[in-house]
Amino acid sequence: MELMTISEAARRLGYKSRSQLYRLINDGNLREHVHVRQNTGQRLVNVKGLRHKLQ
Repeated sequence: MELMTISEAARRLGYKSRSQLYRLINDGNLREHVHVRQNTGQRLVNVKGLRHKLQ
């Protein structure tokens, strides 16, 4: 599992902005690929799993 911030994930996946990923996350389409850090509330994305789903 390769976790990274939404900004890093957007760059790695070739999106022009992170808002496209936020839209998919908020619509519930990527729920199984988003992990929340308990102590900070930061949302991290599993890029390997996400890459397969978006293809």
